[in-house]
This record gives sequence, structure tokens and C-alpha cells, in this order.
Amino acid sequence: MYVLLFKKMVKCSLQSLVLIAVFFLVFVDLNHANADISLFKITSNGKVGFINEKGQIRIEPRFDDARDFSEGLAAVAVGNTWGFIDSSGKIVIQPKFLNAYQFSNGLAAVITVARKVGYIDRTGLFIIPARFDFGGSFVGGLAPAQIREQYGFINEKGETVVGFNLCAVLPFYNEDLAPIKKDGKWGFINRTGKIIIEPVFEDAGTFNSGLAPVRNHEKWGYIDKKGRLKILPMFEYASSFEQGLAAVSIEDKAGYIGTNGEFVIEPKFDSALPFTHGLAAVEISGKWGFIDKKGQIVIPVKFDSVDYYWNGLISVSEGNKGGYINLKGEYVWKAPN
Repeated sequence: MYVLLFKKMVKCSLQSLVLIAVFFLVFVDLNHANADISLFKITSNGKVGFINEKGQIRIEPRFDDARDFSEGLAAVAVGNTWGFIDSSGKIVIQPKFLNAYQFSNGLAAVITVARKVGYIDRTGLFIIPARFDFGGSFVGGLAPAQIREQYGFINEKGETVVGFNLCAVLPFYNEDLAPIKKDGKWGFINRTGKIIIEPVFEDAGTFNSGLAPVRNHEKWGYIDKKGRLKILPMFEYASSFEQGLAAVSIEDKAGYIGTNGEFVIEPKFDSALPFTHGLAAVEISGKWGFIDKKGQIVIPVKFDSVDYYWNGLISVSEGNKGGYINLKGEYVWKAPN
């Protein structure tokens, strides 16, 4: 689903740089890749708190904004500044940052009042000085970062591993190759920065299950880690594989293919998101529900929006009211009127 963020980026413009940087900073938040979610964000009367998996309030809504818990801490906003709380709701890192993000590998990216990004440890001490214009979460020991208008990767000591000479990058995610953009085209590098697949694509997504979506001539297909085309470009949109299936669209309808390129779930939805815990969100006529791997609707198509959570709850909204459902589609918490 994240591939869409880059669909219209054809040159290293200021607008695309900003979008890419935002992607880095929220990547883990969006994907919940490192989240140890046992508490879930709720909003009540304009304030943010947390519930447990049973829908019981564990941290009263009193913050102006918050991110998910990761490695036992969650970033929270008090007014216009951000700090961190523990699972009891106690502030353990005082709010003093312009923004703060999830912990990953013991480090969290924060934006200082000087509008530079650095990385702090769980005590709030800077381990990597705030010298970057943007910086992403660590995945597999590396984090994407930006200095001026160029991107590269750093390690957990702040050392440059991949030089800052790229127009755009995506995280390594679960694999050992990462998409990079150079001279207007996308290719792939390894963890030392060596180009493994030459930048020849109009767009690209991350590898999973040994395949990555790539686009040329306005159509998406899939390549393997040697750059060989394994699934012919025929799709209007293609996501990375999750749980052995990838969401794709063809002739304005979305469905799911297997790693052989054959449809496992026929394209009959208006939109489709990747599978998580055996379920995938699909859209029909402006409403969202969930299907299983056989394509059967198992949670009714009735929600105005949906989001994924790893620990058995799904954030949904109906009308102006948000809430959480379990994997059976039962509400465990609804926002008060």
C-alpha cells in the first residue's frame, strides 16, 4: 500500500522530498513493523489516551496527540511539544521536542527546536546528534536519513553506511535490498550501498517473499532479487507481498495474486489492502470490510475507514465515530458520543 505514496514522483523535486521524508518518519507507525502493541490509542473529547485489548481504559485521555507504543514507550504530545510515556502513563522523557516517533532498536527519531532530526535512547539522551534534515526509523540496523536534498542510510552509531547521494530511498524493511531513486529512476541497493539492480524503473516497492513490485510504462509487475522480471507488468497498481499474497488492480478492480502471478482472489473490489493475520481490508462502494484468504467476506463491509493493528484489534470508523473491533468484527470499544 505504501507504493502509492511514490506513484507520481518522477523527479527529485522539493515536494517529493518532503513526501519521502514524511514517509520515513511515519513508516513504522503506518506499518506497525516494530510496535509491541498491548495498548491502543483512543481519542475522547479531543484528547488521546490508551485502552487494552479488552477495551478498558488504561491511560486516561489527556494528551493532545500520541503514537503507538513500541519497546515499552509511546511518544505523546503535550501542547506543541512531544515527549514519551511508559505503559502506566507516566512521563519518562519530558516533552521538549517538536515531534517524536516510535522506538526501534532502542532509538527513537525526534525533531528538535532547531528543526533537525536526531536519535535518543530510552532515557532521552541523544545517541545520534540532531544533524539530519529528516530521518527514519531503524529497520534491520539501518535507518534512512536526509542531509539537504540527498538521502542515504546510517547505522545505530550514526555512521554513514550508504552515502548521501540519492534522490530518494525506502527502508530495507524485511529484506536485504532497498529501493533507491537515482537520476530519476528506481533501482535497488544492498546494505553496503552497492547497486544490485540498476535504476531503470519508473517506480518500485519493497521486496517481500523474494519479489518486489516495479513500474514501467505505467504498468506494474514484479522482479526477483536479480532484477529478472517474474510477473509481467499488467497491473495499474501493485503492492508488496504480505502473507504470500499481493494486492493488485487491473481494469479498475482490485484483487490478490500469488507469487506465481495468478489470481488467488479475483479482482472484484474497488480497493484492497495487504493481508495481516489472515485478513485483508477491501472497499466496495465506498465502504470497507475484511476478507479471508479465500476471498470470503468475514467482517461486514460497513466501515468508512479501517486501519491495522498487530495485537488482535482493528481501528475502524463509522460516520464520525471511531472505535476498535476484534478479528471477529465485534466492537471492544466505541468512541463516546
